[in-house]
Amino acid sequence: MALHIGVLLLNTPQLLDLAAIDLFYMTTPTYLTACSLPTPLLSLARPLTIHYIAPQTPVSTTSNLTILPTHTLSSPDIAPHTLDILLIPGPSPQAHIPEDILDFVAAHHAAGTDILSICTAALVIASAGVSAGRRVTGPRLMIPELRARFPESNWVDGRVVRDRNLWSCGVFPLLSFFLLLSLLFMLGSDWFRWDYEWAGSGGCVSV
Repeated sequence: MALHIGVLLLNTPQLLDLAAIDLFYMTTPTYLTACSLPTPLLSLARPLTIHYIAPQTPVSTTSNLTILPTHTLSSPDIAPHTLDILLIPGPSPQAHIPEDILDFVAAHHAAGTDILSICTAALVIASAGVSAGRRVTGPRLMIPELRARFPESNWVDGRVVRDRNLWSCGVFPLLSFFLLLSLLFMLGSDWFRWDYEWAGSGGCVSV
């Protein structure tokens, strides 16, 4: 069964955050076949459709890359219950987040979509109200500000935090985090345990 991932592009998204989507693509039959991998590995591949979503077109990222999104917020094929994952790369910390963006995120969260918040996207999930009463994280230097602005959320000073269908991380573990996630969605949750602590401070928290 194909996996449908929406990538929500806000004002000047961080290119490094956005690039993590490629790790999901690297688990698809198209990519693995092109790599001439053994048949047992090809049998684990999962088809993937990526939807690039933005309220306006085109979108400029950091490092001056311009992206032409495939969908607007009102496109019917990205309505709630159509996406398996909604990935939110970090926007500018000073970005104004429009209400229609917040409503879009909240609707997908309520529909059970896995929400993946990267870096400053913590501001988006908190403003949308989906992190209220949940354990979440964000950029380490922003944690005090996030706690002050959004006290209804349980801000954890960790690298990666999962609370049900809400996943959040800062920048440091980004690529390793998404490599694990892509394998999780390809192989299934029985292959992994998320109730462990990474070496050093912080870690991965499962609730």
